[in-house]
Amino acid sequence: MSQPFDRRRFLILSAAAATPALIGASAPPAAAADHRLFDAAPTPRAELSLNNGWRFLRGDAPGAEQSAFADGQWQAVDVPHTARLEPVGVGGHNYRGIAWYRRHFVAGPDYRGRRVYVRFEGAMQVARVWLNGVLLGEHQGGFTPFVLDLTDRLVSEAENVLAVRLDNTDNPLVPPGKPQAQMDFDYFGGLYRDVTLTLVDPLHVSDPVFAGKVAGGGVFVTTPVVTAASASVVVATDVRNDAEAAAEVGVVSTVVDAAGRVVAAQTDTATVAGSGDRAIAQTLHVAAPALWSPDAPSLYTLHTELHRSGVPVDHVVTRFGIRTLAWTKADGFVLNGRRLLLSGTNRGHQEYPYVGHAAPAAQQRRDARLIKESGANFVRSAHYPPHPAFLDACDELGLMVMDSIPGWQNWNDDPRFRENSYNDTRTMIRRDRNHPSVVLWEVSLNETAVPDDYARRQVAITHAEYPSGQGFAYGGNTPDTGTVFDVQNADTPTPGPAALLYREYGDWSFGGENSTSRCTRADGEQAMLLAAANKQQTYSQLLTPGRWPDATLAGIATWSAVDYNRGLNQRTCYSGLVDLFRIPKFVHHFYRSQRDPAVVRPDVASGPMVHIAHWWRRPYTNGTQGTGLGQFAYTGVWRSIGQRNAFTNILGNRVTLAFRGNRISLHGTVNSLNGIGAVSIDGGPEADVDYYSATFVDDRTVWTSPPLTQGTHTLSLRVTGRKNPASANTWISLVGAEVSSTTPVPEQIKVFSNCDRVRLYQDNTLLEERSPDTGANTANVLRPPFTFARPAHVPGTLRADGVIAGQVVASHTVRTPGRAERLLVDVDLPEGRLLADGVEFAVVRASIVDTAGTITPVTGEPVTFTVTGAGRLIGDASIAANPVPAQAGIAAGLVRSTHQAGTVTVTATAAGLTAGHASFQTLPSATVSVPLV
Repeated sequence: MSQPFDRRRFLILSAAAATPALIGASAPPAAAADHRLFDAAPTPRAELSLNNGWRFLRGDAPGAEQSAFADGQWQAVDVPHTARLEPVGVGGHNYRGIAWYRRHFVAGPDYRGRRVYVRFEGAMQVARVWLNGVLLGEHQGGFTPFVLDLTDRLVSEAENVLAVRLDNTDNPLVPPGKPQAQMDFDYFGGLYRDVTLTLVDPLHVSDPVFAGKVAGGGVFVTTPVVTAASASVVVATDVRNDAEAAAEVGVVSTVVDAAGRVVAAQTDTATVAGSGDRAIAQTLHVAAPALWSPDAPSLYTLHTELHRSGVPVDHVVTRFGIRTLAWTKADGFVLNGRRLLLSGTNRGHQEYPYVGHAAPAAQQRRDARLIKESGANFVRSAHYPPHPAFLDACDELGLMVMDSIPGWQNWNDDPRFRENSYNDTRTMIRRDRNHPSVVLWEVSLNETAVPDDYARRQVAITHAEYPSGQGFAYGGNTPDTGTVFDVQNADTPTPGPAALLYREYGDWSFGGENSTSRCTRADGEQAMLLAAANKQQTYSQLLTPGRWPDATLAGIATWSAVDYNRGLNQRTCYSGLVDLFRIPKFVHHFYRSQRDPAVVRPDVASGPMVHIAHWWRRPYTNGTQGTGLGQFAYTGVWRSIGQRNAFTNILGNRVTLAFRGNRISLHGTVNSLNGIGAVSIDGGPEADVDYYSATFVDDRTVWTSPPLTQGTHTLSLRVTGRKNPASANTWISLVGAEVSSTTPVPEQIKVFSNCDRVRLYQDNTLLEERSPDTGANTANVLRPPFTFARPAHVPGTLRADGVIAGQVVASHTVRTPGRAERLLVDVDLPEGRLLADGVEFAVVRASIVDTAGTITPVTGEPVTFTVTGAGRLIGDASIAANPVPAQAGIAAGLVRSTHQAGTVTVTATAAGLTAGHASFQTLPSATVSVPLV
């Protein structure tokens, strides 16, 4: 049983074991065998959030850098923040221009005698920062962090003003450097990642980004030698002394396991010159290490403490994993001595609806979990470094990452562009080097032909910044890719020893911009099944034995995890496994089925699964003859079904039309011929339709039905009167009808599962038990789908049971949707909770359901959200965020927390449907923030 840790005794023991004269010499890990619990002492270091209380102006404001500038009328905002809320399908029309942020704060007595730094995690994309009217610096790059020293410009115990001017217009010198109108993603503006204020003692551990040292600054942990018996943990600590006099410093490094037990410790002492710094190397040894891997992502915590005259003055916490990596052409990717196929996805950007890239840490972690639960063990951060919280989650979940510098199909030979790109690599590695999930550094510009000297320089920087032999550089598009990089793109390899990674598959090759891998849920089952089949086909082809005769493929990544907007096309790229609201498509479940059913973890959705990729709707035949309107056979949105002046002036004339779908709109020629009609569906109550207009208007929507039950319906249109009784005419002209339909019904029942066999039941009657599919596109798929013949349709249920070793281990049921009756609201809380910090948000979904709660997959139905209590809806009608049209029976929105914890109630309403409600609690935030003025 573990005993409480005696901190004073530990410090005495570890100090006695140290060898002050030999920095970096390993001391016997006296406390390691005791496995005592670690307890850190308080130090002067303070990490304060600077996310709240900013004042914001979209546009330029000359003089806004000055402290006395009047900003009282500016908008009050919190960070992460986007320069402008945008529609879901913004394309390339997001805000581009200048944005100002100002933050007032008081440097109180606790600031005295400390160094004060401000850290910006992401500011798009050229940032200039002033404190009290004095320019502190400029940062070029929207995807990497930067740190500034405020100390010498602070006014003690008085109000200070931090002013930030951002410019996200096209800039050829800042990678990617391509005009947004030609880019496959958008440069959303704003302070879109966290801002932090750090207070430290003059004797402190430096910030790795601010220090600007090759393979230095801060704390750098590597594990170059690992065996089952022991692991060497090499720690490099950069100590900064901003006092004038030299200081004797004790560096206490303590490794703690997941249970909080000390497993290794070492203390060294050194002298650090005044106004100077010193790197201190230590090697600790962990016995019987728990290795980090995708299925068992074991993590350790390194506590680095600095002591001056025996008094703790700084404490930095670094989480790391013990693992070894190898990338070779012959063996592919090797983790901890075992070959492992990387199989995953490109993230496909960090965008969320309305807020662009300004998603807080909780949503970043939610994305990592979503990708992991899709069956992936690997993600490419394409096409820039992700939010640190995303990598934190990848560490915890066991999701391996290729960390990418900004770049996309663009080269600029200007030395300033080159240097900015080199700095992107340096900063990315210095920020992310301690994450065990990062197994590869993408240091070439995506899909860009780059000069050989640029490529070689980037590889040299990578190896210099990560010198333990565990830092690997990926790149492509140079004549010598195979010899320059450690890993190259398997799609276009060149001769050489570089390992092969297929970085994107399953999208562009199926039609380019019109790829059939791109679909929405509203496109229906067949479109989603085709997208999944495309991915499956390429997946199988890429893993064909012998495809690369002289190499072992290290990994593959599909494009993409999430839908996204881009500048080069106003149409959203619908290549995602999930949509922008993170609602899954069928292809998500195909990839879920590729995960190992034997791996069951309490922290992530795992184990056996089965999913029926079918909505079990009634199959329909072509429509029937409609009197006066001709044949109506629905194959999509079908227009011009009739002829003009289809009705005479005889009162009581009636025309009927058979159609299939769940909504119909009539399009008419509205003119001065006085027509008034009445419309009914399936013999129900009539609705008056007034065709009269003083002027001729062609093809106007004159009437739209309420949501209907899926199936075949009959529309009746009757002439009821004249607008002008004196007129001799009562003509009504129809141009056509538009049907919102449930799209074609698949001819087969496709089931995705990672089980050995699947049993399919109709209304609890067993239809068939099948093994996985076989054939050309399944040969190399780890777990192919199961395809059943579609039985004769009877409204009811289909159930699929997944079977392993004769036992049912997973089940999924779908039910025939009935008439749309009500709205059902649910809330997707990131990490299962929402903090009352003013920035976290949740996705709310309003499903259009029948009496049994089955989603009726109608599209286009406007749904209005109302939020009361401790939350607020993001966006309004000006950006089509409220009301919002349903897609395949689901309308979604975003609800942000306020700063006050409490109950949030979301209500969804739609015409003809019973309203839906959901309530949840927001929790107080424990974040310590810089107080408001």
